[in-house]
Amino acid sequence: MNTIESLKIRYEKTKENDELVQDKNYNHVYVMKNEKERKTIRDEYIKLLPKNKRLAIYLHDKLCHSNHTDMCSWYYEIKGLEDDWTSWTHDRYLSKANKALDVCENDEIIMNLVEAIIN
Repeated sequence: MNTIESLKIRYEKTKENDELVQDKNYNHVYVMKNEKERKTIRDEYIKLLPKNKRLAIYLHDKLCHSNHTDMCSWYYEIKGLEDDWTSWTHDRYLSKANKALDVCENDEIIMNLVEAIIN
C-alpha cells in the first residue's frame, strides 16, 4: 500500500528524467516525457489526503476560473508532490472545504451539489 512518504520518493525519482516532448494535442507546447507517471502519482497522493484537503482540491478544480498564470497561485503553491496548505490560495479553498463539511460531513454529497450547480 502506498503512503505519502513512498509517493514522495517515487515522485522525486521522476525528476531524474526531465526530458521534454511535444504535446500530442498542441503545436509548440512541450510537456515532461513522464508527465503521465507524475500525474498518476499525484492522483494517488490526493487519495491519501484527509477529506477536507481532497475536497479543497476538488473545489479549486471546479470553481476557480482565474488565469493560472498571473491571477491564481494554486499551482505555484504545489512544491513537488505536496500542496502548501499555508499559502493563500490553498488556505482559502481549505477554508471553503471546512465550511462545507461543517454543514454536511459527506463530501460526496457536497461534490454532487457542486456538479449540479455548475453544470
